[in-house]
Amino acid sequence: NSLEGKRFASTSEDSSSYDHYGYVTLRSCTDGDTANFVQEGYVDESNRPITIKTRFLGVNTPESTAKVEPWGKKASLFTKHILEEAQAKADEETAAKGSPVYNIALITDPAVMGEKDSSGNRWLAFVWYRLGSNAKWRNLNLELVEQAYSRNQLFLDSKICDYRASFEKAENFCKSCGYKVHGEKDKDYDYTAKVYEYSIWGIQKHYDEIGISDEGGSGVQLVVTALVVGIQGDNLYLRDVL
Repeated sequence: NSLEGKRFASTSEDSSSYDHYGYVTLRSCTDGDTANFVQEGYVDESNRPITIKTRFLGVNTPESTAKVEPWGKKASLFTKHILEEAQAKADEETAAKGSPVYNIALITDPAVMGEKDSSGNRWLAFVWYRLGSNAKWRNLNLELVEQAYSRNQLFLDSKICDYRASFEKAENFCKSCGYKVHGEKDKDYDYTAKVYEYSIWGIQKHYDEIGISDEGGSGVQLVVTALVVGIQGDNLYLRDVL
């Protein structure tokens, strides 16, 4: 296979010493246009896998983490479901065959697209996936535009990643339909900007109806009354105030 042994990322500062494409394994999903991967052989001094924090090229899905925007949660779930299913299929086939099977690959053209984003912490890539070793490879970035979870953000021509025309065609069709981010209202998003007061118990009890379930509801603003009992990094440990 042409991708076997190829390295998308490297610890080397010499970008010409690696390939900028290759198979990866899903570590976690962040939101609609960001995910974390690992790659065989990409390890630190202690031989631990280095996370490839990846920002998808050509797309910019609505926010779904600290800030939530219409269609953001649904875009995040769309990406999460696809990548997790692709990885699950790879894990199943790896176990059955006794040799590694990869269903996710990353590629970029560093000369045209750049290698990392402006923060210097996230690799830029197009994400290809398949739902089984006999299935066709699909471009997740393009699918986010086709499903109108993002407007087209691919404006550069590349011989290596020659996708611009496909991205523009997908966006033009969705714009003509007024689909999702092109004007359609997210029926599960709370546009009222009303702030709801809840206890931790209240959130647990009414999780689905508040609109923050795995079905993709979003936009609800909450004020939580609780006692901070611990802090670890950016995480707070809370206890209900009875």
